[in-house]
Amino acid sequence: MITAKSAMHVDVSEILNKGEGEQATFEIADESPVLEGITLAAPLSGEIRVVGTKTGVIVGGRLSAEITLECDRCLRAFDHHLDVPIKAEFEDHPNEDQFPIDKYGKVDLAEPVRQEIEVHTPLQKLCQEDCSGIELKQKKDSNGSS
Repeated sequence: MITAKSAMHVDVSEILNKGEGEQATFEIADESPVLEGITLAAPLSGEIRVVGTKTGVIVGGRLSAEITLECDRCLRAFDHHLDVPIKAEFEDHPNEDQFPIDKYGKVDLAEPVRQEIEVHTPLQKLCQEDCSGIELKQKKDSNGSS
């Protein structure tokens, strides 16, 4: 289980030392990282596999997330469940499609997780399919007419 609460760090130093093809599986449980632009309604959970490559590691797996969204029709907050696939490549000297491995041999999963949640968030956010939208109440003026 990963223990950091503000970020999702995984120590991959042993995999890096053993080299290409080395694998390990990690359980993700009770993780509540700070993800820019995303409000988690519950901690993340799931499982990831880390595989060593010639120059770093590839992380793949699946996470379960409960996020809080705002309904596009009625503007109320509601919780939405997502199962998101995670696939990210980490390198010591990453290019634009990769993420960094820190000097201690750790990878931070927070940004790849944030990106995957954003990609898998529905374009039309509805609290329920038949949401009627904002309900406006007619205000009566003091002489009793509307």
